[in-house]
Amino acid sequence: CQYTGVIGEMVAAFAHSLDLKPEYWVSSWDGLFHNEAGQTIKEASYTPRVMAEEQCDIIGAVMVSLDWRQRKMEMECFLPSRMMIVAHKDMAKNLREVSDLGGLTVSVEQSMSLHTWVDEQNAGLLKDNPIEIDFRPYDESIPAVDRGDADFTVVSVLDALYHTRNLVK
Repeated sequence: CQYTGVIGEMVAAFAHSLDLKPEYWVSSWDGLFHNEAGQTIKEASYTPRVMAEEQCDIIGAVMVSLDWRQRKMEMECFLPSRMMIVAHKDMAKNLREVSDLGGLTVSVEQSMSLHTWVDEQNAGLLKDNPIEIDFRPYDESIPAVDRGDADFTVVSVLDALYHTRNLVK
């Protein structure tokens, strides 16, 4: 597999600095955090299976350093993370604050920081009218909103700006 973009360049530079040739392996996002039983347990401390079984030495990804992730691996932060709500333009006038998201359907990838944010809203502000979660791969979230399969998604600002400008109707 080929890894391109800023993360691919950083991984290649890191490997080169150690006189190594990078080898890439693709996993589901949630799979990066699975324990030996194939489950992600946020409350537990363990070494993820992909690292414990030496399937990989590093994970090259833009990943938010959340407390539960730090209980599973060391994380070096090099890019700040910001997220944005993306909804279909027909819903724009109805969405002004987080409470307006209650009862709507979000498309997010499981175990991403974006999913964690939704869980936090559902446990707090929206506990009486929670957001319904539709899990799907990250790169399918904005197209799902565009097609009407989900009411909104939560993505990084860079992805929101690029996709809404170049890939949606």
